[in-house]
Amino acid sequence: MRVLFSTSPLHGHLFPMVPLAYALQAAGHEVMVSATRNFHGPIEEAGLLPVGWLPEIEVPSFMLRDRSGAQLSHPKDPAGRTEAAGRAWGRYAAMVLESTLDICRVLRPDLVITEPTDYAAGMAAARLGLPWVEHGWGFGGLPEFRPAAGAELAPELAELGLSRLPSPDLAVDVWAPDPRRDHAPRVRRIRYVPYNGRAVDPGLPAPRPDRPRICLTFGNNLPRYGRSRFEPMLQATAKALADTGVEVVVALADDLAADWPQAPDQVRVVSWLPLSLVVPRCAAVVHHGGAGTTFVAMLNGVPQLVIPQAADQFANAEHVHRLEAGHHLPAAVGTPERIAVECTRLLADNRYRVAARAAAEENLAAPLPGEIVPELEALAAAVPSGCR
Repeated sequence: MRVLFSTSPLHGHLFPMVPLAYALQAAGHEVMVSATRNFHGPIEEAGLLPVGWLPEIEVPSFMLRDRSGAQLSHPKDPAGRTEAAGRAWGRYAAMVLESTLDICRVLRPDLVITEPTDYAAGMAAARLGLPWVEHGWGFGGLPEFRPAAGAELAPELAELGLSRLPSPDLAVDVWAPDPRRDHAPRVRRIRYVPYNGRAVDPGLPAPRPDRPRICLTFGNNLPRYGRSRFEPMLQATAKALADTGVEVVVALADDLAADWPQAPDQVRVVSWLPLSLVVPRCAAVVHHGGAGTTFVAMLNGVPQLVIPQAADQFANAEHVHRLEAGHHLPAAVGTPERIAVECTRLLADNRYRVAARAAAEENLAAPLPGEIVPELEALAAAVPSGCR
């Protein structure tokens, strides 16, 4: 069976799908990944084959600008943020739709697997009669983006003869199915298996018993593309945390780490590293609420302080709080001094670690990605070959 994965150009959208791609390869199937040309590197580093003719697209070109290229204002209210994000992912789909259709017509995959915001691949699958699976990231399945994305894509949908955004044949997710995900007729939960990119040795010494280690990261995109200046905030936060007597590991993209100014002795600034190798040796994690960071911390029993900024990060922060695996702060009050105070509270209360361990045990009870491969095979076989 030939399987085409499709992802937007963000690490956090690709990485949750990699374990299922590996499982399909191990079962003897041909796996390819469609993405923009400038995002082929992370796919190759995962040992997967990037394919297609999608152009180079940078996130700000659709997230911060409209179709004409005009700069967009940043909504302050939750409903406005949801509308703006859905519209943004609709614009991305419009930019890659024709190329995605070409890829599907040429490769004729037996199965298409997409992440939730890659609307173009789902539209192409529906137009060409290809079986389609939506692979979620966890807590925030982002079904609330669909109305705004559909409105943005109204011209493209009409041209394809579609009245609305299509529904996948099956949805899989690495957390309990989102009850709002009514656009998918079937949802299957699978176990979250961490994949965090190329396996680089972080080169960190063992933590000292008298100096807890805290990991501080806001991912790759916020420090680079965020509307606020994150680097000064991260620098001030690292210092405030270090002043409480802890060791701080700041994880940044390679180029941003290279530009970091001289740091105190208790602060270690590292470039790209797999969090699954670093977080288990940490006493807490301070982050923006990205799905990968949230899950890696939780599944290693590490308390977390989440300062969400956009999209599914708010849902992830709420779930961390609800599960008592940590707590969260609104960005408006997430000052370096407040973050340091909250981290001191996290380290002093063991219930956060206990709750995170309970969530980890629940995850271990879910089926491994390989266990749903037969269902995917049956889904692909159920579609007559003449429809492909």
